[in-house]
Amino acid sequence: MQTYKYLGSLACFFMLTSCIWAQSAFESFTAKTPIVVRFQKEQKKLDQLKGEKAEKFKKQKFEQHMSYYKAFQDSFNLNPLFFMYAEHSVKLLKGQRKGIFLDDQLLESQTIELNTDTFLIADIGQMSSDRMGFDALFLRDQNLKYPEIPFPYYVKKSSAPFIGTLLNAITFGAVEKAMKSPGEVVEIFEQKLKRYLSTQ
Repeated sequence: MQTYKYLGSLACFFMLTSCIWAQSAFESFTAKTPIVVRFQKEQKKLDQLKGEKAEKFKKQKFEQHMSYYKAFQDSFNLNPLFFMYAEHSVKLLKGQRKGIFLDDQLLESQTIELNTDTFLIADIGQMSSDRMGFDALFLRDQNLKYPEIPFPYYVKKSSAPFIGTLLNAITFGAVEKAMKSPGEVVEIFEQKLKRYLSTQ
C-alpha cells in the first residue's frame, strides 16, 4: 500500500513539474527563443487521391509551404527559425534535435540542429475549437500546449473582422472571406511579438 502511495505521489510530482515546465517557453520568451514552424502535408487527404489529382495536391501543398518559408525568411527577423514537416513531430517531442529540419529547398537536412529543449512551435491552419477554430498562424509550447498567460500567440489568416469570421463559420464557408498573404501574416506575427517583448 505504501508503495502505491509513493508511486502516486511521484506521478503527481512529475505531472505538476511537466505542466510548469510546459509553460516556460512562453513565460521565459525572448528574442532568442527558437520557433519551430511545422508544415502539414495532409497525408490522409493525399492518400485518398490518385494520379494527376494527387500530384496536383502535392504541388499545391509544396507551393503553400514554400510561400510561408519565404515569408518568414524575408519578413521575420526576431527569433531563430527552424522548419519541419509535422509528420516528424513525435521525434521532436521525444527529444530528437537533428535530422528532421528543412533546408531552403524544404528538404530534410542532416546538419541543421536545434540546441535547446525550450522552444515554441508554430502551425499554420485551424486552431482547436476551444480557441474558436480560427484559421491562423499560431504558437504552442514544446508540449503543444497553448499559453496560459497573456501572450500574442496567433494571427488570423482572414482579413475579416471577428463578426465576419463568425459568419463564415456559421455558413460553413459560404460567405467569401478576404485572406492575408503569407507575407502579411508573418509581418503582423512579428509585430505582435515585438510589442509583447517591449512590455516585458
